[in-house]
Amino acid sequence: AVLHDRQLTITLRPPELGAVQIDLVRLDGQLTVRLQTETATAQQLLTEHLPQLRESLSPWGVAADQVQ
Repeated sequence: AVLHDRQLTITLRPPELGAVQIDLVRLDGQLTVRLQTETATAQQLLTEHLPQLRESLSPWGVAADQVQ
């Protein structure tokens, strides 16, 4: 994990999905999560589950922004 001013980046590398990068960014008091995937399969899985992810994070004031 790398910590820069207001950003935290975590990269996971599950063999079956390829690299998944998670960026936590705090901007103007709002914490946003950005997910970047290496494979189309991982992107599809995360996109399909994005509503559940948003719901899980919203009580903490975290917005799940986008899956790329």
